[in-house]
Amino acid sequence: MENTKSITLRSREKIRAGIVELFWIFLIGCVVGTLWEELLTLIVDHKLESRAGLVYGPFNPVYGIGAVAMTLCLMPISDRPSGVILLVGALIGGGFEYICSFVQETCFGTISWDYSEMPLNINGRTTVPYMLFWGVAGLLWVRLLPTLLNAISRIPHLRFLSFALAAFMVFNIAVSAMAGARAEERRAGIAPVGKIDSIMDSRFPDERMARLYPNAVSVEPAA
Repeated sequence: MENTKSITLRSREKIRAGIVELFWIFLIGCVVGTLWEELLTLIVDHKLESRAGLVYGPFNPVYGIGAVAMTLCLMPISDRPSGVILLVGALIGGGFEYICSFVQETCFGTISWDYSEMPLNINGRTTVPYMLFWGVAGLLWVRLLPTLLNAISRIPHLRFLSFALAAFMVFNIAVSAMAGARAEERRAGIAPVGKIDSIMDSRFPDERMARLYPNAVSVEPAA
């Protein structure tokens, strides 16, 4: 697929992943990551809970951004030994998981995972065993990526559909951020100010936010 803004990624097959392809990788990562977490929750905890990161649809941007980061960082070294790819993937996944945990706690006063009781954890935000999981996932991802990009290029009306979905995702992310920020304000006892706050309180009350993000735990600020 031709794209004047395409990013050339070095690989055995000289794959070209442009802006449109990277967007679809982001989208696929959002959905697959959400469904994977929900499946694990069902198997381990025997309950079906939302693991989405946005208020509309089965999308978790953490996995989407992670998929894009894996693509951009691992494709240039796709011809290296598997051990090297696994190590780099582990560092990318663990580092990204740490950053996301820090940003969520800083911006919204909540955390969605805490590995403090697990061995070899790093400030409870990530842990070495999970980093190894990300490394294996990165190795599998880089091997499957050529097939995935080929499938994306065959989507009918690719550009039109991409623009439509991109507009929806921008809206979804914006509303999710506002709903999350307003939920944190309610926890702090701050009354709504203006029409937007009132809409957030009406459309996304605490009960709905608890259903959307059952894994999110409020964090008390340090004294």
